Amino acid sequence: MKLVYDKQSSKKNIKYHCEIDMSAFFCPSSEYRPIIFWSWNEVMELEEIRRQLKLMKAAGLGGGFIHSRVGLLTEYLSEKWFEAVKVTIEESKKIGFKVYLYDEDKWPSGFAGGAVPLADEKYRMKALIARPVSKKVPDDYKPVGSPHSGIQVYQWISSLGYDWFNGACYSDLMSRDAMKYFIEQSYQSYYDRFADCYGDDIILEFTDEPCTIFRGRLPEGAVSYSNDLPEAFLKLHGYDVYEHLYKLFIKSQGDEQFRIQYFRAINYLFENNFSKQISNWCESHNIGLTGHYMLETEMYGQQLWGTKVMANYRHQHQPGIDHLGRQIDEIISGKQCQSVVNQFGKKRMMSELYGCSGQGVSFEDRLWMATQQIQLGVNFLNPHLSLYTMSGCRKRDFPPNLFYQQPWWPANSAVDTPLSRMCYAMSHGTFLADTLVIHPQESTFALWQNRFENCNDILHSNNLSWDTEPTEKGVKEKIEALDKSFKELMLALLNNQVQYDLGDETLIAQESSIQFKNGSAIFSIGQMNYKNIILPSMHTISKQTLSRLKEFQKSGGHIYRCGDGPFVLEGEKSDDLEAFLKVLPNCDFIALTEQLKQTNLVQIMPKTGNCNYIWAHLRTLNDGARILLFSNLTRSERFEGQIAIDGAFQGVWLLDHWTGQKVSVDFDCADGKTILDLSLEPVESRLLMFDAEQPEHGVLLEKSKTEKTIELYSSDFVVKRLDDNAITLDTAKWSLGNESLNDTALPLTVIQEMLNERRYTGGLVLEYQFNIKGLSKGKNVRLVLEHPEYYKITVNGKECRYEGLEHWLDIRFMPIDIGDKTIEGINTVRLECTKFSYGDKANVHDTIARYGTEIESVYIVGDFAVLGKFTQPVYDKIYWDRWKLNPDLLALKGDTAVISDTMSLTVNRLAESGMPFYAGKIEYTVKLPKVSLLPEQRLYISLEKLNAACVEIFVDNTVIGRIVTRPYQMDITEAYNAGKQLKIVLYSTLRNLLGPHHHSDGEVIWASPLSFLPQLSQGQTWSKLVQSWQDTKKSPSDWHDDYSLTNFGNLGTISLAIKI
Repeated sequence: MKLVYDKQSSKKNIKYHCEIDMSAFFCPSSEYRPIIFWSWNEVMELEEIRRQLKLMKAAGLGGGFIHSRVGLLTEYLSEKWFEAVKVTIEESKKIGFKVYLYDEDKWPSGFAGGAVPLADEKYRMKALIARPVSKKVPDDYKPVGSPHSGIQVYQWISSLGYDWFNGACYSDLMSRDAMKYFIEQSYQSYYDRFADCYGDDIILEFTDEPCTIFRGRLPEGAVSYSNDLPEAFLKLHGYDVYEHLYKLFIKSQGDEQFRIQYFRAINYLFENNFSKQISNWCESHNIGLTGHYMLETEMYGQQLWGTKVMANYRHQHQPGIDHLGRQIDEIISGKQCQSVVNQFGKKRMMSELYGCSGQGVSFEDRLWMATQQIQLGVNFLNPHLSLYTMSGCRKRDFPPNLFYQQPWWPANSAVDTPLSRMCYAMSHGTFLADTLVIHPQESTFALWQNRFENCNDILHSNNLSWDTEPTEKGVKEKIEALDKSFKELMLALLNNQVQYDLGDETLIAQESSIQFKNGSAIFSIGQMNYKNIILPSMHTISKQTLSRLKEFQKSGGHIYRCGDGPFVLEGEKSDDLEAFLKVLPNCDFIALTEQLKQTNLVQIMPKTGNCNYIWAHLRTLNDGARILLFSNLTRSERFEGQIAIDGAFQGVWLLDHWTGQKVSVDFDCADGKTILDLSLEPVESRLLMFDAEQPEHGVLLEKSKTEKTIELYSSDFVVKRLDDNAITLDTAKWSLGNESLNDTALPLTVIQEMLNERRYTGGLVLEYQFNIKGLSKGKNVRLVLEHPEYYKITVNGKECRYEGLEHWLDIRFMPIDIGDKTIEGINTVRLECTKFSYGDKANVHDTIARYGTEIESVYIVGDFAVLGKFTQPVYDKIYWDRWKLNPDLLALKGDTAVISDTMSLTVNRLAESGMPFYAGKIEYTVKLPKVSLLPEQRLYISLEKLNAACVEIFVDNTVIGRIVTRPYQMDITEAYNAGKQLKIVLYSTLRNLLGPHHHSDGEVIWASPLSFLPQLSQGQTWSKLVQSWQDTKKSPSDWHDDYSLTNFGNLGTISLAIKI
């Protein structure tokens, strides 16, 4: 599409829509800009805090959450911690940055870094388990009720000593007293010190992944429990819970009904004693509550961690969700949260996004994922994660790291500014949904029969033991079938542009009513009104929901069945339910969407193909105007066609989120609809406003036609590396104490795990090797390592010390000049640590001892090339092929890597031209040829691919702009002149430097600390794995010795395009 701006109207003082302030759209205020997760993860130094705040402000961020993370060495909630918070608030005031709080040390919220469970045993997490009466059980299992049907139910209280919880354990989030104490520790402690800043400088506090049961280090087959439950159950259901608890574990008369009632009581306690109690505290202290709940993404997952999330969102002032991995497949969490936001009239919806998407995530990837989230209702972006430092294990903390260490950091605003404009616009008005889908989550209550036989009672003191399937055989499959059908229905509705919400049965019981509008029945929940109701596949339905649906049907409302069930009412057979279902037509997804499309608020008529992942989000403004976000979420398919929305409007305007401008576009009106032609490139969106303001001139939104293409040949480009090159040395030979050196180099991550497991203290020697072949004398060569003060350092037997050179990339990456110590052939870096100390994450009070001595990769950095033998790796293509994303991987055989003189760099093949581990910028330069342009023609630089975080375009030394996404083109007409230099600067990422390099998938979609380690088999220890590796000289089957790398810099064919 080509935007044609009417120059006369642009000079006039256009009367903008009252609710959309175009100056605010052009330059969104801090609240609409991304609010980063700022990882406080080491010793928090006050001057460094000030420096990093300025970096975040300069990059276009609006604020940051002070987020305690893995690696924190400044004691959480200590006076030194609060001194760092104080400096953060003071500096943020100076620079116009906003401070946001986070209520926990790491996650999940509720244990206050260990303070809550340490304060009182009754505050600790509890669970119920059942075992055959004949089985001997551990002493800490306390019988509850009498044996029944051959089983005994026990209460289990979590013991201290869990490493993830700093040597404590998780808390009972259903206990009112425990959560009152949590609030005192994690909320009141900040308020006592900074009360004057609340509501102005301090905006929100984030609660992260709270749940009623934490699934690590607990007996198998456990179910959520609290000492507060018996009283709550009696209050809700009118009978004693104790003599029925066996029904959680076996099939018997009334078991499904009891399980429904039991889990309703669990959720009642969690909602009131955690979510609502914290919300009330926040409201009374002039601060908002945001955050998200544990595993909102699937029905089995929600029940696994004990929380039905939707009702809890009403207590958050800016409700939120989590988006993990480089994907847009997950939609349930967004629709759940968006629905409650709509129903309770909340203006903002947060997404913690980009976590686990890997260091190689590009600007286009970020735009793709963020746009999908905005389509699902998000208008508050919380990027995960900016690391204070990447030292030690911190660099592997669920990457990517989105901060100053990334080569692309100076260009960050190129993607964050347009996203901020989208968030500003989509924070206005009300979502215009006319359809409600009943959420089948309570079906998991009825089906959730826990295991009691063949269960493991041995608890592990680390995070290696997870009970992810505590239910009886077949339960998970039944729930996953419901979940699959539910997600397919939701996706079908999105792909057909149906504007819909989800209806939680708790909220239906408490907040719904049947009303009439213009003579038609309306199903209302809170502030939202729906004319269509969809029943998906369900196992059970509540009495209140059935009653409301019958009333709606009797009033003439439209109800559609799309799936199987519900089969029972409150877990029991019901003639009333069967009679109701008999008169409802059951249709498949295609038939349903065809019926709904006839009255769709947004209709699409594609010229070719289908509308899969062509999504629309429609909002109504306060005077009846409309905002429409229309997005192509595919990565390879162009959309072309017409769109129509209900209503005959006088004006249609493009709110251009790339330029910040408002432009009128051509349209037609027919049959009470406003219709316009539109095309979208992959990942492209159009933000449109429909209103009663008639433009003075007909400004067009029309197709731009390429009349001629002039290829710029790769051989004509001069390629220049703008930063130092590097090679990562991530394996080492090692010895302990006076032992001889092991003859097998192993990954540093594995050696660290083994030493921690052994609880080793004493001497440690590490030897890293690298090969030099044909490197000229006098070249700049540096050894970069973390914490050089820990070691006696030698290179080829010659001692060297850190002498104050400026850090490289990260504040803890210290360079040492070793150019005069290198030799031709094999070079050895030897690190001798006399006082190695293992990391004990279960240490309650000593944060330094928690992480011990961290041993890490070292880097050789300087002016050289890294050459070697490259192959094409084998990797799992299923996901990449689905989205037609080619990760363009290479594998470098590690034993062939050599450091050599810089060679001529080749356009599009940078890794093979000597930069396989490079983390920096590259410059492509070429003289512009002579091009004759007619007055109506425009000249574009055009790239076939974009295998870089982003690229920056210069003509001579004038910056034209940055290319972030399709169609990978930029208008250079105004700057063009024959003979001028076209310069393309490519920004790389940390992916090839930091990995993961050896994962069996090559490039992972879900990056976590585990992506950097081989996986232990059942019963295996790190010591056994290391011994096997040394004895057999073979790495584990899921570990590739070669280095998996992405081919940074591949732009495909580079050309000039003449367009009209």
